[in-house]
Amino acid sequence: MSCLRIDIKRLYNSITVRIVLGVLFFLAIVDPLYSRFLTLDSMFASYYGINAYQYWLFNFPGGIGFKVYHALFLLLPVLSTGFILFYDQKTSFKIYNIVKQGRAIYLTSKVISVFLVTMVNSIVSFSINILITFSQNSIMTDVYRMFIPIEHSAANFFYEISPVLSAVFFAFLNSLALSVLAALTVIIHMIFRFPNIYVAFFVPSILCLLITYGSDFLLPKRFVLRNFLQPLNSCYEGAAQLKDILLVLSGYFILEILLFTIAYRRNRDII
Repeated sequence: MSCLRIDIKRLYNSITVRIVLGVLFFLAIVDPLYSRFLTLDSMFASYYGINAYQYWLFNFPGGIGFKVYHALFLLLPVLSTGFILFYDQKTSFKIYNIVKQGRAIYLTSKVISVFLVTMVNSIVSFSINILITFSQNSIMTDVYRMFIPIEHSAANFFYEISPVLSAVFFAFLNSLALSVLAALTVIIHMIFRFPNIYVAFFVPSILCLLITYGSDFLLPKRFVLRNFLQPLNSCYEGAAQLKDILLVLSGYFILEILLFTIAYRRNRDII
């Protein structure tokens, strides 16, 4: 536990983790303010409506937050690692800790700490966005009905209980996706020895890009990670069901377990 606590502390001291946290907080707060500014236009408001469910971070393609978040989606997990393993490899810190704590504890701690820190940062930021956005609500319009998830989709189950619960579901889902990709990045850092921080940044980013976008060409839309993370895609035929989401996330976890096994063997020459 001491190793995990130290890694979490190092992550929060990392400039890149603080940048990610700052970006997420910025989007969480500015995006609903921008949406409210748009609805000040009476013609815009009368046609599109001002119901909060239409304008929260993941559900409003015209919002600043939506555009920036999806533009940075594959970069945020890489930055969330804090590159702590890369810096360990450049010093004697890694060898010292593996000798002291054991290879399994050292490597596992890196993955768990990055996963937890990314999850907490994301959940807190997205929860703030939901709290600010849903502080204002209104009646439904015809445009609003386009945002309602179709029957049998994973989102519809939560939406039928409450639109706010549907927003919470997607906030958790996006936080989990970012955390899984951040953990994947750390494991990639374990397998490869990168010559500098720029390569350590770009190579995992490209690999995550190939994995996520490559699935677009190989799998049905409901099994594509970036597809079911967007609430609007739950409004059309072929929307992901809960079992589809669990299957995809299980696939990512299995991939990470296999890669971690490779990383564990890759580092056996240290001790």
